Amino acid sequence: MLIFSTRLPVKDTLTKEKFFELVVRWNQDSPHHRIDGIEWDGGCRHRWGDMKNMLEITEYDDVAAAHFVQSEHGVHWTTEFIFHTERREIGIYLSREATENTVYFHKEFKPPYFLKLLMRENVLGSDGGLTISEYPHSFGATADEQQVLTQLCLEDAGAFRLPVVYLTRDWFTEHCIVDEGELGRRLCGVAHVLVESDKDVSRTLKDLCHGKNVYNGGMAIYFPSVSAAAKRFIPYDGMDVEKVMTQMVRIIFRYMNQQKRERLDTWDGIQMMQMRRQADQLLEEKRRIEETRKQTSKEKEQYWKEKEQYWGEYVKAQKQVEELTKQNARLQSELAGLRARVDSMGENPLLYYGDEREFYQGEMLEFVRTALSEKLDRLPKEKDRHLRCADVLQDLLNANESEEIQAQRQTELKRVLKGASTLTASIRRTLIDMGFRITSEGKHHKLTYYNDDRYIVTMSKSGSDRRGGDNLISEIKTRVY
Repeated sequence: MLIFSTRLPVKDTLTKEKFFELVVRWNQDSPHHRIDGIEWDGGCRHRWGDMKNMLEITEYDDVAAAHFVQSEHGVHWTTEFIFHTERREIGIYLSREATENTVYFHKEFKPPYFLKLLMRENVLGSDGGLTISEYPHSFGATADEQQVLTQLCLEDAGAFRLPVVYLTRDWFTEHCIVDEGELGRRLCGVAHVLVESDKDVSRTLKDLCHGKNVYNGGMAIYFPSVSAAAKRFIPYDGMDVEKVMTQMVRIIFRYMNQQKRERLDTWDGIQMMQMRRQADQLLEEKRRIEETRKQTSKEKEQYWKEKEQYWGEYVKAQKQVEELTKQNARLQSELAGLRARVDSMGENPLLYYGDEREFYQGEMLEFVRTALSEKLDRLPKEKDRHLRCADVLQDLLNANESEEIQAQRQTELKRVLKGASTLTASIRRTLIDMGFRITSEGKHHKLTYYNDDRYIVTMSKSGSDRRGGDNLISEIKTRVY
């Protein structure tokens, strides 16, 4: 499965020879992927290593390519570098495949170090006037930069190849909500990170783009494709900053991984084109031999031997072409299926967030899980006969685990409130820890859940009702759990 994909402009200083030299250096300097015995002679077609750890380089017309495969712990990693000299563009692609021997692998990964090597060698071009960097750009101080931001806010990112992330400053703290340095590192080579140079830039943009800009800590992602709508993130109290930053990174990676790759943008495609050319050359050679050998009878026997030899090579080459064609078709089909699945799971998730915000992380998931569990419990149980609804609901429950905070809190409430008639210091501390703000007015204590006046329960001060604690447990469970 493709997990990292980017295409970057390169300078004229990057030649095929320089590309191959960098590929070999990338492997030999790696503390984790180094293949022993590599002695590059300046050629353009080599294979080093074995089936578990292999590096290959090749070329086809104006394309130079490298292919690295590594297998570890039952996981296959494939890295492809595709350099187009005419287009002055380099593609970097990383894929990961699990096998039947895979026990576990980390979902997180690092982009190929080759990307940083290209930056250090200063062979990458600019994109829309921006250097491709792992660091954020301070932006908006000049009129030209403000014009660029205006176009972005109007969702016109056509001047760029890569997505653009725009971060504004909080008007009070004058800092961005997320760590712009960390975000720049995570999006190195796949997106530009622009940071508002001054909080007043937002006020200037408001007039230039008719108020369509984010501001006061707001964040936005703009895509070069007109088919991908901009994504905006408005800060709120209690926002999980790390979760939001991870979401932004995943959205951008998902967009980049869905971009169409032509045949010569893949290692398999290049191999297939090479085999086709070889097959055509063999066929032409066969025809030439036939014409030549027909002119003489003395070499007739030798003619048939060579004919058979070339024909055998041609048939072998054709079979390889057919196998590669089938493999490519299978991979394209698999990729289309993965793209469709990503489309349904990524920007069109199973459930959308509404206007309600979570009072604590995982709260909404617990409500959804509870509803699914209750529905599942009401379904008829039939031994050896599956119910589609039951299987789907159980699968969703298995795939979306939670910390069961609500159940833990209800258990704790029963422990401290069972039989209680007054608000003791211990009960007060427990309620405050669970998100209640307690005020005492008149004859009752008023408990407000996370400062939201829609969710208020009361408890008598008198202590005359011995069932006061039990009633409070029931009321809290009904209103907030």
